[in-house]
Amino acid sequence: MSGYPDSHLARRDGFGPFRKQKLIALIPVAILLGWFSYLWIVSGVLVSEERYPSGRIKAEGYVKRLGWTGEYRRHGRWRIYHESGRPAGEGTYLNGEPQADWVFWDESGRVVTDSPHLTTRSNEAGATD
Repeated sequence: MSGYPDSHLARRDGFGPFRKQKLIALIPVAILLGWFSYLWIVSGVLVSEERYPSGRIKAEGYVKRLGWTGEYRRHGRWRIYHESGRPAGEGTYLNGEPQADWVFWDESGRVVTDSPHLTTRSNEAGATD
């Protein structure tokens, strides 16, 4: 016994109601953090998005980490857009290389056979314009 009264020491019965609410609110954040950590660490695949200077989406898809160098390449399904926001193309990349399944559309939505979209940034990943 120290000789001082212990009345200033409040008895704590576990978590108070507000502390429980805060902990419950953190559960979705922890789940999302865990999911993105899994994507980055285990699979090496991340969601990527590129934008036009106007802010509209230019391209969206997945990038894959190449080893532990920090270098990423487009990998998986990608969709590219005209600056107007209409779809311009859709297809697959395999380790940064476009595959043969690409389909392109002009501004009016008609299928076109050739497009400059793949030649400009086919091997870059996730760069933001």
